Amino acid sequence: MTVSIKNLALLFLGLSLLFACKKPTLDDDGLLPDDQLGLSYTDTFTVVAELFIDDSVRADELAVNLWGAMEDPVFGKSYGGIYFQMSTDRSNVDFGDNLTLDSVVLTLLYSNQGYGDLSVPQNLNIYRVTEQFFKDTAYFQFNSFLTDATPLATVNGFVPNFTDSLEINDSVKFAPGLRIRLDDVLGNDLLANSGQNNLASDEAFKAFLNGLYLAPDTNAPGKGMVYFDIFAANSKLTLYYNGGETFDFLINSNSGSVNNFRHDYLGTDVQAALDDGITNDALLYLQPMAGVAVKVTIPYIDSLGKNVAINKAELVFTDIGDTSVFASPTQLIFTETLANGTEELVPDLFLSTAFAGGNRTTEVDGAGNTNWVYKLNVPRYLQKVINTGEQYGLNLLPFPTARQANRVVLGGSTHGQSPLKLRLTYTKID
Repeated sequence: MTVSIKNLALLFLGLSLLFACKKPTLDDDGLLPDDQLGLSYTDTFTVVAELFIDDSVRADELAVNLWGAMEDPVFGKSYGGIYFQMSTDRSNVDFGDNLTLDSVVLTLLYSNQGYGDLSVPQNLNIYRVTEQFFKDTAYFQFNSFLTDATPLATVNGFVPNFTDSLEINDSVKFAPGLRIRLDDVLGNDLLANSGQNNLASDEAFKAFLNGLYLAPDTNAPGKGMVYFDIFAANSKLTLYYNGGETFDFLINSNSGSVNNFRHDYLGTDVQAALDDGITNDALLYLQPMAGVAVKVTIPYIDSLGKNVAINKAELVFTDIGDTSVFASPTQLIFTETLANGTEELVPDLFLSTAFAGGNRTTEVDGAGNTNWVYKLNVPRYLQKVINTGEQYGLNLLPFPTARQANRVVLGGSTHGQSPLKLRLTYTKID
């Protein structure tokens, strides 16, 4: 998708939308003034929903990076790997004479915890990147870079510890994170370039040490994704030398990063739905990390005619999945597909997130059962469809789509107990 969801907050603050609708004009709450009310209600409109792969998600310089090899009984296997650069805030770095390496250590702090069951061990590998990439260049979830064949470090049976602080030199404590010694070959290479051109500037350093890759073991998946804050103040590469000297290569605002995501749906219900091109199915599958998304259209909305004002248009999705291990996302959003095939946020989101809705909440159905639902309000979008006669589809996505692993199973249009519904309130204009 061409919209960068990670910049959604900036769009809310920096953009405004001039929405021209035919008479009448909606007020700031998306409703008609009281003196024009003559409301009608229906929840019987056909809603068509189908799965597709959200195959172009921006994944560079994310605030949260996802690592792991996760096996989900419904969604199959998902993988997250992290490419990142180190930076130096000094020019002409010179470690001195008669250099002897003690060790080189990578520290990456966690961002909260993660997703799924992280007590199931995974295997972790760290590689040296041999292909240059650049901060502020647009990279997507499918971008990957060449690395050395031999890892700089391997941890078999890795289980993250989110409770204990990291302790360094028996005195300095950091927030929980991964702290791992890398192969001496890297440390000796850094020392050998002391006072040389490769350490003359930050740009030269990045061209010399392109970065590191925190890689998942795709042959031994676990059941979760670990969330890293690689830009935390104490995430860094530390060189220890000469029996007590240290030097930190920082991971900071000058460093580039790319989160690489992959999915394997082989043998899953998700793959069957994608292969069959099923629409109006009983089940809908939604996944971030450039996974499966849902396209929604309302084919007969034009039967209302042109002389109509949409007061409220709530698309209601019921969460029907097992969330005991794999929790559902807390918020869903819509983008809309334009005539040229690109996507942008629906106009209702520009009014406010509270107006557009999409948060996971509870609702009591007609039988007295309490269900988890997502209610997304799109009256301005539907009014535009009615006014223009053009509809290219709404795209339902978890938010944020690149900084979480939470997936969800929703009731589709033909689900017997919890079908997808459009709850529409409108006014006919004489």
